[in-house]
Amino acid sequence: LKDILYFESDRHYVTLHTISDYYRYKASIGEIAKELEPHYFVRCHVGFLVNCRHVSVIKRGQLYLRSGKSIPVSRSRQQEAERGFMKYIDYAQAER
Repeated sequence: LKDILYFESDRHYVTLHTISDYYRYKASIGEIAKELEPHYFVRCHVGFLVNCRHVSVIKRGQLYLRSGKSIPVSRSRQQEAERGFMKYIDYAQAER
């Protein structure tokens, strides 16, 4: 899980982006989101599910990964993304 950066949905297919590679397969991003929610993944857009471990900052309409990649954040999911990221920050600080 720690190597997963994000999932990107395109119709009935999902592309799983990792640190070193990507994989495309047929799946529902909604089902993946339900399964991975306890592991600090947030749905920031209808087509994206992001691993908070790799997020550096969330701004209005954009989320930036540590790699420099930007991911869109929809207006309807802005607060959800921010809450999920803050939850992860609290968890990460407690782990130290």
